Amino acid sequence: MHREGKPKGFFWLDHRTVDRKHGIIMDTHVTPGNVHDSQLFIGRLKRQTERFGLEPVAAGVDAGFFTTAVCHLTQEMGIALA
Repeated sequence: MHREGKPKGFFWLDHRTVDRKHGIIMDTHVTPGNVHDSQLFIGRLKRQTERFGLEPVAAGVDAGFFTTAVCHLTQEMGIALA
């Protein structure tokens, strides 16, 4: 992974989803360091809704998640991004 201002080497990322209301980690998924959070978002969201029988109405995300694919698919799922 070689990005300006970042250390050089092999790294990993731990992508986590947290229930903000209760402070519970709902999901965690480890990837190589060059995988962006937005690439996994829809798949991890679908996994959690199916596994736990959730019907989310909103998801809090940072600006990195506002990609065309994420916005389109969450809109189809009836989930607002905040």
